[in-house]
Amino acid sequence: MTDLINNDSPGLLSPSSSLVSIVITTDDEHSNSRPSKFRGRNDVSSESSNDDIDLEESLPNNHILQPDTSDSVHTPHSQLLIKLLSPDGALVSKLSDSNCTNEAQNLRDRTEIRPLRGTTLYIAECNVDTRFGEFHAYIFQDLIGKHYIIALTYGKIKEKDKPFYIRLHSSCVTSETLRGSDCDCVQQLEGAIKIISEKKHGILFYLLQEGRGAGYVGKARDRMLVQASCDQISTFEAYYLMGLKKDHRHYENIPQICDLLGIGNAQFILLTNNPDKIKAMDDLKLQVIQIEQLEFESSPFNSAYLASKQSSGHLLRSASHSTLRGKSAPE
Repeated sequence: MTDLINNDSPGLLSPSSSLVSIVITTDDEHSNSRPSKFRGRNDVSSESSNDDIDLEESLPNNHILQPDTSDSVHTPHSQLLIKLLSPDGALVSKLSDSNCTNEAQNLRDRTEIRPLRGTTLYIAECNVDTRFGEFHAYIFQDLIGKHYIIALTYGKIKEKDKPFYIRLHSSCVTSETLRGSDCDCVQQLEGAIKIISEKKHGILFYLLQEGRGAGYVGKARDRMLVQASCDQISTFEAYYLMGLKKDHRHYENIPQICDLLGIGNAQFILLTNNPDKIKAMDDLKLQVIQIEQLEFESSPFNSAYLASKQSSGHLLRSASHSTLRGKSAPE
């Protein structure tokens, strides 16, 4: 990928960069069609198909991507030109030279109106029926990290006069999918969904940040070290031995998603035991007016895990410090 840098920009695409336009050009001597281009919402009028909220109305200018048929430079092979606006206002262009006409055509065929905020792009939405009631899921993707974020909502998002119950929940495949019993991640997930449905007004942000952001491999290696030590080291100490921070997660997408949903200035009741999440919400300038803990009865399988979390500062009342440490990686 070649950098085309204007206005003396450093050429670094920071998480705070804003996508201005995407131009796709392809070589097709048998076609007179012009390449597609995305541009700001002021150039083309559009209607939102969402009956609950209008994602477009909640955004500032130049944050709606939609097809256009305006002129663009035609090159002898397919190119993907991405123009971004850096934090200092300089225009930065990224040119991906794939030489693959079909790939470019597929990208063009898939273009549609998609709201964008910061580096967070709205993808799709759907209803989700659960045993706790019917939720509505909004799917987003970070354009830099490529990871997806799910905002599982209950109630009417437009009702911003009362606080939202929210949970920032990181994925845990061993507990939530494979039903491992040495952590409380699935209990926290289901507990948060239950509370939000009972309050009839809230959002669960599901973040694909396995192993406190270290990924599946980091999590597995952490477990190997803890098990090899016969549980004499904690998961946090295992991360230190691997040269990792104790927590690699980030939550910069959350305020961007809130802006996309039109609730950036709303008040929140945060469901968590983790002081790091409380601080993160404060750093991100989101209005948390209350903390509500999520604590469940421990078992012989996860009591050591809970003690490890409590030792790291989590707001837990039932975990015993005398229990062996390091049974799993806190999520």
